[in-house]
Amino acid sequence: MATQILERPVTQADMMRGDKIARRFANSYVPENGFGTSTVDDEAVPAWYAEFLKILFTGALRCSDDDLEPALNKLIRSFWLRHRDKNWVSVIGPDVIPTLEILKARKIPLGVISNAEGRVESDLADLGLRDYFVSILDSGVEKIAKPDSEIFRRAASRMQLEPEKCLYIGDLPRVDICGAMQAGFQAMHYDPMGVFDDHDLTVPRCRNLLSLAGIFPR
Repeated sequence: MATQILERPVTQADMMRGDKIARRFANSYVPENGFGTSTVDDEAVPAWYAEFLKILFTGALRCSDDDLEPALNKLIRSFWLRHRDKNWVSVIGPDVIPTLEILKARKIPLGVISNAEGRVESDLADLGLRDYFVSILDSGVEKIAKPDSEIFRRAASRMQLEPEKCLYIGDLPRVDICGAMQAGFQAMHYDPMGVFDDHDLTVPRCRNLLSLAGIFPR
C-alpha cells in the first residue's frame, strides 16, 4: 500500500528504521498530548495516529513531510480505514506463544492493558490469544489511557490483586513503565530492538519474553 500511494519503494528495512523512530516519538507524544479515546467507529483519523504515521514514513524514507505531500495524507487516511477494519499492527513475535504457554502452565494470571481503539479483545481472539488472559483493559473502552495510573489500578482491581503484586511489561518507558510504577506496580521494559538502550531506566529490561520463565517459579 505505502509503495503504491507514495509512488516510491518502501522496503522492510525502511519500515523497521521508521518504526524505531516512531516508537521514540510515541514515548514523548502520548504523555504530553494524551492518547485520546477514539474508537474504530470514528471516521476521523485520531491525532496521535496521524502524527505516528507521519514520523514512521518520514523516518523510514529519511525525508520531510513536504517531500511526501500530498500523498502522505492519503496514505494516513488509507491506513486508518484499513486499521478500522482489521488491526494492521497485529504481529505475534516468536517468543510470545511459548512464553504464554509457560506462564499458563505455571498458573500465573495474565492481563492486558492497551492504548487502543476498543478492539483489543476481539483482536486477541482473532489471533488465538484471548484465552490466555483473565483481564483485558482497552483505553477505547475504558475512556482512560496509559500513562494514567488509573487504568493500571483498574486492571489490578479486576484481577483481584494488590498493585504491588503485579508486574507490568511494556515497551514505552514514559507510557508503560512510568504509568505502571506510579500505580504501585512492579515493571519490566520489553525492548527487543533496543530502541531505548540509551535511556537510563531503573527497572529490569528484557529482549525476549522467554526470560520471564526465570522470574516465576514452577
